[in-house]
Amino acid sequence: MQTFGWGLSSAYAADTGCGVRPAVCVDFNELVSGDVDGDGAVTAADARGVLRAAISLAVLTPSAARYADVNGDGEVTTADARLVLRCAVQLEPQSGFSRFLRETAAPAAAEIPWGRKHEMGELSLSAGAAASLADRVISHAGSGAWTSSNPTAVTVAKDGTITAKKKGFSCVYLTDGGNRYYFFISVRSPLQDKIYALQEKSPDGYFWNAHTKSKRFPAVSEIPCDDHESGKYAYCIGQCAGFAYLLSDEVFGANAPAYYGLKKEDIKIGDYVRCKPNHSVFVIDRFYKGDVVYYDIYADENIVTDAGAVTVAECNWDCRCGISWGRTIYLDDLSIDSGYSYTRYK
Repeated sequence: MQTFGWGLSSAYAADTGCGVRPAVCVDFNELVSGDVDGDGAVTAADARGVLRAAISLAVLTPSAARYADVNGDGEVTTADARLVLRCAVQLEPQSGFSRFLRETAAPAAAEIPWGRKHEMGELSLSAGAAASLADRVISHAGSGAWTSSNPTAVTVAKDGTITAKKKGFSCVYLTDGGNRYYFFISVRSPLQDKIYALQEKSPDGYFWNAHTKSKRFPAVSEIPCDDHESGKYAYCIGQCAGFAYLLSDEVFGANAPAYYGLKKEDIKIGDYVRCKPNHSVFVIDRFYKGDVVYYDIYADENIVTDAGAVTVAECNWDCRCGISWGRTIYLDDLSIDSGYSYTRYK
C-alpha cells in the first residue's frame, strides 16, 4: 500500500484517523464527473447547473454536458441532477471520503413533478440575525406561502422575513403558483463568526510557511513548501500543530486556559484535537446524530446526520504546509490522543 508522509513519520493513506488525503492513482475524468462549473469540486452549485439544463432553463457547453451526464445515459436529466446533489452532500462517494450523511428514501426521477420552475439561493447568517427573502424573488407576487424545513434553526414569517434562531441549517422555500423557490440557510454561532473571519485571512488552498507571502493574504503563501522535494521530511513536522494552536489562540485569546484530556465524544467547536498518529486539527463545526445538515428538494425532506461528526481546519495535510478548511469526519472514524487534545471551555 502506498504511504503518505507526515513529517518525521508516515501513515497509510487509508488511515481515517490522522487527516491523510487519499494518495492513490485515479481517473481524473471520473473524479470530476458532476463538476459542471469546473472549480474542482462537486457542490450544490453544480447540482443547480445540471437541474437548470435538465428543465431547459440553461444550455451547457459540450464539456460541461459531458460532466453533467453522471449516469452515462447520453442525456442530461433530472436523474443526473439528483445524483450530483447527492454527491455534493456526500450521499454518494466523492474523492474517497467516508459517507457523512444517511441514505434517504427519495422518489424515482420519473415521479418528480418537474412541471414547475425551481430556483435556488444560498445565505449564511449569524445567530440572532434577520433578513428578507421576498425581495430576492423577482417574480414573487406576494401571494405565495413560505415554509422553513427546520424552524429550530430558522423561522420564516408570512412576508418572507427569516430569523436565525441558533446554529444549524434550514431550507426556506416559497411556493408561489407553479413556481418553487428554495433558499439554503446556514446559521453560524458567534464563535463560528470568529473562526470564519480567520478563514478569510488564511484561506483554503494556500500555504502556511516561510515562503514569500501572498499580497492578497499576507498571513500565508501562494507557494508550497519545497523542503520535502529535497528529502527533508522532518523540516515541517509540527506545522499542523502550530496552525491549530494559532487558530485556537486567535479565537479564545492566547492567555485562555487549556484543559487537556479531551475525549472525542465531548469535542466542541473550537477544540484542538491531536489525531493518531501525529496530526493536529482545529474543530470548526460539530454535528450530533439527527442534526439537519441539508435539504433534499427531490424528496422534499431534511437530510440529517446518522452519527456524530466534526468539520475541521488543518495545515500540512499534504506535507507541503497546505491549508485546508472543511473536511468532515465521523467521530467513529476519529482516533484522538486525549493527552495532547484540549478544550478551552471550562
